[in-house]
Amino acid sequence: DYVNIFQSIPFSIQEFSQILSSDLTNDQKLTILGLNSSPVSAFGDNYSEEIVDYILQHNLDESEIQRILQSYAEHDSLVKNTILNITLNKRNVITDGSFQLPIELCNDIFKSDHIENGIKIEFFTILLPHIDRKTFNSCLKILPLPEFKNILTTGNKRIEANAINEALLSILKEKGWIKEFSLDANDNSFYDVYS
Repeated sequence: DYVNIFQSIPFSIQEFSQILSSDLTNDQKLTILGLNSSPVSAFGDNYSEEIVDYILQHNLDESEIQRILQSYAEHDSLVKNTILNITLNKRNVITDGSFQLPIELCNDIFKSDHIENGIKIEFFTILLPHIDRKTFNSCLKILPLPEFKNILTTGNKRIEANAINEALLSILKEKGWIKEFSLDANDNSFYDVYS
């Protein structure tokens, strides 16, 4: 019985991964996973969603976060929920790094009633450099950014001056979607935006 063997002798992570890819039942694999506190790859052959979910919750290999985020659309709702929680819990690592977020994951973040608007906008700033105008407009339909809804239309706009808006406007300018923005000469609590 594999479980008894694993309880009595040490094993390598490679051996561990081979066992998880074997034809043991999920219950047996979960019992074996419970014997290990080391990080384990969530990407193995024949890993059920239940096994992947357990690994993500208890044996997360943080070096795989980018790959985990990119695999979001491939999973069922159980694993998607865990990946969403990892995204929120590792927000500082993700927002400070060079992570790319899949649009499916971002849409679920943007649509959630349980996530603060500031956090949603933080993730939008990560997504924005990597999306096209159509996706940008789709995101604006669900994000709490009403002042940006017509930002790409011709003409000048006024938007409240704050750090979030400055970050978003800077990205839009880098993408060439707006020409320029600057503090309003008469009221420095607003940006004048030139499309």
